[in-house]
Amino acid sequence: MGYREEKLREVRSAIEKIGGTMPEDLPTPEKSIQEIEKEQMARLKAKAKAGELMLDE
Repeated sequence: MGYREEKLREVRSAIEKIGGTMPEDLPTPEKSIQEIEKEQMARLKAKAKAGELMLDE
């Protein structure tokens, strides 16, 4: 067993021991970070093109 596998096993064991939620059981978000960033950039570019972009946005 390699170092990475050993540490992964230790982390999973610790999560189980404290009664935490395993990563594969966590909820999946509706949108990925990349999708949200893409939407925000498109919105900001549209505002900039329309001259409505404020510096605090």
